[in-house]
Amino acid sequence: IVVWPDDQTIATPFQRISVSASKMRASIVVKPNDALELDRANLLMEGVTFNSSDGWAATFDTLTAGVRETVDVPLSYDMAVEANKLIPGDELRNLLDQGGTLPDHIDEMRVDTAVSFARPLDIRAIEEARPDITRIKVKDARGSWGELAVRASGEVDVDRTGQPTGELLVKARNWREMLRMAVDAGGVPAEMEGTSEMALGLLASLSGSSDSIDAPLSFRNGTTYLGIIPIGEAPRLNLR
Repeated sequence: IVVWPDDQTIATPFQRISVSASKMRASIVVKPNDALELDRANLLMEGVTFNSSDGWAATFDTLTAGVRETVDVPLSYDMAVEANKLIPGDELRNLLDQGGTLPDHIDEMRVDTAVSFARPLDIRAIEEARPDITRIKVKDARGSWGELAVRASGEVDVDRTGQPTGELLVKARNWREMLRMAVDAGGVPAEMEGTSEMALGLLASLSGSSDSIDAPLSFRNGTTYLGIIPIGEAPRLNLR
């Protein structure tokens, strides 16, 4: 069992993140062998604030995370993360909600997955190198911010280069507002807004509602597609 001090700093190759919390504790259980193979672990944080050297900040009421071996599935681990009452900092809010129309906090963010690796999670992941991800099963991923809501589930395989192949079923409510936010944030070029809105409107009509989209998010040949619409390069799922 580990209990952290109220303040610490996480340093990555890209940024430094200052973390403060009224409570931050975790537990870990490993198997009794030389490799110290992971059996299960849990993390609880309360009253959390993140401040990044990149300029963004965020606050959570609670943040919980857990990992455990998947029953009867070798080299697979159930992983879940949940955050409640996320308050974006000014940098994020100005980027995502330039019109100031959304509530001051994001109600819920939750991801529940089973992740398979090329080898067990053990002491080698710290002393040598992180194992490659081979498969991700998204049991449930969801988030809601005011009237905006997204939910996804599905499975993807990951090759040696970290390239995913597979499909997630995505349900999005009030997609037009999400598109506007993506354009304001620079995720979608402004000159593509009209074309994107037309294509997404077609997907929404096929879903039976003008305000909601129910479509597959697929990854193939290095490209991400929403329905039949290519929306960008597929992410690389490598662990550093």
